[in-house]
Amino acid sequence: VTWTYVVTNTGNVDLTDVAVTDDILGDICTIGDLAAGATDTCEATGIAELGQYANLGTVTGHYAPLRENVVDKDPSHYYGSEVPVPAIDIEKATNGQDADEPTGPILYVGDTVTWTYVVTNTGNVDLTDVAVTDDILGDICTIGDLASGATATCEATGIAELDQYANLGTVTGNYGTVVVTDKDPSHYAAQAVLGTAQLGDTVWYDTNKNGVQDSGEPGINGAIVTLKDGSGTVVATATTATGPWDGFYKFLELDAGTYTATLDMSSVKSTYELTTAGSFTVTLEEGDDYLDADFGLYETEDEALPKTGFNSGELALIAIGMLMLGTLAVLAARKYGFEEE
Repeated sequence: VTWTYVVTNTGNVDLTDVAVTDDILGDICTIGDLAAGATDTCEATGIAELGQYANLGTVTGHYAPLRENVVDKDPSHYYGSEVPVPAIDIEKATNGQDADEPTGPILYVGDTVTWTYVVTNTGNVDLTDVAVTDDILGDICTIGDLASGATATCEATGIAELDQYANLGTVTGNYGTVVVTDKDPSHYAAQAVLGTAQLGDTVWYDTNKNGVQDSGEPGINGAIVTLKDGSGTVVATATTATGPWDGFYKFLELDAGTYTATLDMSSVKSTYELTTAGSFTVTLEEGDDYLDADFGLYETEDEALPKTGFNSGELALIAIGMLMLGTLAVLAARKYGFEEE
């Protein structure tokens, strides 16, 4: 700040000991003699302070013949303001969490997601045209004017999508021709909703071939059961194994819908035949536990033959050999006269 003090002898006599002081700055200058009608100028400098400022300049002079002092005063003012520093901040949260880094909150697919955008004018000047956008969701809100230090909040909602999700909130504001901006990311991770229905449960050897699993009839491990949904798409396979019992299988966490369970006959012995249906089509609701998809098997008669210790080829050769022996016996009897008359 530069203060200028212009001193003029407005009287008709010369003055001596002319000096200038300031109620804030103190002594400014000593002019000394100042002739009638003459002017002199003094200056002082300083550093502007914040807020309203006032100081008072005073000049004094002496007229010796009358032993008289003359004096005059003049005030001056300025207003000191801060250097304009426009600035803005945005803090984005997902379902209440400031999830700048993944994974963020863990949700289920289809859950409601709420994004909160908290905007603060962190500068020392008011801003105009403040607006929030999102790189995924688009325009979020228009705040307009935002005073220095003030805060505004905007929200957006959506439906959770599968897997890791990220979006970026951006705020912009204007101070005259100056544009200020800030960004903040947020994240969530959504997992699939698991169904609560179940379907199973046994592939067994139906000893009496009655299609009912009777006490003592053993389960068959290693059989494969295929599960298809209502559109015919294979959604799972299960291999029977020892669980609560031999031959056990179960499909878990199924959504509500129609399913068909089919026994893969290529996964069991080729001599096995079904004593039950080869597939079961069931419509399940959430929480259903269908445990009647049981497959009964028995072994065909052809397989019983090897229990003698010979396979079918060996038995055929034995039969041929016995037939030949019988023929030789007849020929021998004829030769030696034993043929019946």
